[in-house]
Amino acid sequence: FNVEAVKRLSNRSQVLTGFDLSHYETWSFASAISQDIATDTGGGPPQDPNRLAFSNFLDYWHWQYKALASYELPYGIGISGSVRVNKGEPHGRTLNIGGLSQGSLTLTVEPQGSFFYDTVKLIDLRFSKGVAIGTGRIEGLFDLFNVTNSGAILSRNNLTGASYGNVLTTVNPRIARLGVRWSF
Repeated sequence: FNVEAVKRLSNRSQVLTGFDLSHYETWSFASAISQDIATDTGGGPPQDPNRLAFSNFLDYWHWQYKALASYELPYGIGISGSVRVNKGEPHGRTLNIGGLSQGSLTLTVEPQGSFFYDTVKLIDLRFSKGVAIGTGRIEGLFDLFNVTNSGAILSRNNLTGASYGNVLTTVNPRIARLGVRWSF
C-alpha cells in the first residue's frame, strides 16, 4: 500500500511526502547448497528437510515514511531536505550444524522476523547558491547527511556462538559535502 501527497513547485516551494506499507510472505534466499535455493521469484519451499524445518520463510509487515521539500530563498539561495524513516529489517538466530551427509549447514533456528533491527531515521539537508554565467549557471552546494548523527544498527552477527549479537554495521555517521554544479 502506498499513500503520497505532492505539492508541485509554486510560490518557490515544493513538497513530496508518502507512506509505504508492505507485507512479505515468501521464502528468502538460501545459500549453502545450490540445488536447495528457494527464492521469491519461483522457488517454493526448500527441498532439503533440514531447511524446510528451519526455514528462512518471511512473514512480516514492513513500512517506510518519506518527505522531501525545497524552498527558494531570495538571492538565488535554495534549501532542501529529506526525512526518511524505515522499519528495521527482520532477523533471527542461526546455527551451524555439522556432520550431516550433505556437509555443514547454517540453519535458521529463530524465524526471520523474530526480531527487527533498529528503525532508521535519517534527515538530510542541502543548501545551494547559484549564479548565471553567460548561457549557463554555476551553483555552490553544501550537503549535510544524517543531520541527527543516527547510529541505528543495520545488522548484527546472528550466528549462535560467542560473538552472537555483535554489531556488524550501523548507519553512516553525519557527513558534510561541498560541491559545485555547472549547468550549460
